[in-house]
Amino acid sequence: MLSLVSDSFTFLSVLLAYGGLGEIDDGQIVHGLVEKIGIKKDVIVSNGLLSMNFKLDRLMECWGIFNEMVVKDTVTWNTMICGYSESGLYKESIGLFLEMVSQFEPHILTITSVLWACTYIGDLKFGRYVDNYMVKNGYDCDTMAGNIIINMHAKCGDLLGSRRVFESMRTKDLVSWNSLMNGYIENGLYYEAMELFRRMRMDLQRDSVTYVTLLSNCTQLINIEWAKELHCDLIKQGFDFAQIVGNALVDVFAKCGAMEDSLKQFENMEIRDIVSWNTIIAASGHYKDSNLGSINFL
Repeated sequence: MLSLVSDSFTFLSVLLAYGGLGEIDDGQIVHGLVEKIGIKKDVIVSNGLLSMNFKLDRLMECWGIFNEMVVKDTVTWNTMICGYSESGLYKESIGLFLEMVSQFEPHILTITSVLWACTYIGDLKFGRYVDNYMVKNGYDCDTMAGNIIINMHAKCGDLLGSRRVFESMRTKDLVSWNSLMNGYIENGLYYEAMELFRRMRMDLQRDSVTYVTLLSNCTQLINIEWAKELHCDLIKQGFDFAQIVGNALVDVFAKCGAMEDSLKQFENMEIRDIVSWNTIIAASGHYKDSNLGSINFL
């Protein structure tokens, strides 16, 4: 390849390939070749260098490339904002987003990256700004973006905002329901979480995450009636054999004082991991009348 005049798209393909493979040394060689033959100023090649260096976790190099670029397009900004957000540089990601929107229209994936950044640092004010920006500029808030906004409001303690977004979504998936339920539980609104579940089961198939989330709800409230209601429902849905659900049941029954049910659940589990054993042993230590003698420890 050194003897050929390669075009921008050839280098782009090579840069993306090395980034995807995590080949740092080879990536640096190609980077040096780009410098040597003088095509670094090409925006396509520079965008490829940014993408590769983000995948190789070379953040300082990314910032240097970005600063040196004479021409930046939407791909440049989107790559930087998403890359910073994925690398945990949330404030930097938000700062670049503010710069970008004065010149270019961001991609929906860029917007969701910024919303994630707002979620992680608890910046509800800027999250609302991004939400309003989407509405004003006619973005179609797809299900994934809606779910992130629900989660952002919930993480920032704004459950009314989460519920507003949830109810306004044309299409809701399991993540939508689970995100709002988890938000309720994390903010101590246990009854609201259970009511949402009862509404959910009329419209949508549940998953193991739903049950584990709500069983933790019962643990918080020490509500054995709710635990048994969930137990019956998950058996009907075929989740009683899921290990993560089984562990949650062992835990919730024990903490609600139903030690016999906890032991029975443990004994009925086809597969037990260290969480299963630690849970039942810790629970039995709190109940003098519990009987571990019937359990096969082999």
